[in-house]
Amino acid sequence: MHTRAVCGWSRRRVGPGVCAGDRRPLRRRRPGGLGGREAVIVLETIAAVLGVAAVAYLVVALVKPERF
Repeated sequence: MHTRAVCGWSRRRVGPGVCAGDRRPLRRRRPGGLGGREAVIVLETIAAVLGVAAVAYLVVALVKPERF
């Protein structure tokens, strides 16, 4: 989903999300549009492992409550 830049009457659009006259510095594009995907995959894997461990713990606590 792209957000369109809404430029005032004294500015014109020069690119997607950029108005001429904006004084904010622009960041360079990363090659191939990639960036941060490896970190997200690692965090998702850690979250999945922790979720499975939590469910396994709850199942064991439900089946054998005397151990807890």
